Amino acid sequence: MLLIVAFVIFLSEGPWSLLGPPLFALCVYIFSLERGLLSRQLSAPPFRQLGIWSYSIYMIHMLMLTLLTVTLRFAERMFHTPLHAAESEGRRIELFSVGSALANNTAVIIFLLAVVIAASLSFRFIENPCRRYANSV
Repeated sequence: MLLIVAFVIFLSEGPWSLLGPPLFALCVYIFSLERGLLSRQLSAPPFRQLGIWSYSIYMIHMLMLTLLTVTLRFAERMFHTPLHAAESEGRRIELFSVGSALANNTAVIIFLLAVVIAASLSFRFIENPCRRYANSV
């Protein structure tokens, strides 16, 4: 994992970027053996449950991010307070801020929890019943 982190931080551009695919393939192979400390930690029940819900998380996160963005834009207009505006490499990007770094981090954690909760409900009431139905026909 440290090699991957170092690669992404220091060597992911230029000719060194060609080392990315074999390095990531090696990482996938090593983790497929499930023998290390990190693999054991990721086998804990909370992480297994997140793995079960992963497709639902994938399917619902963008919808929720879009709803959050629309809500924040509405709040900007309603309260006449800009919550975003930044420029990176000559192009405008949206960085919403709800105040301090602590408030922003809290908002991100709440959003992530909301995504996981919505995904668990989506898994239970949509994905799982649809899978059972599809397997029965």
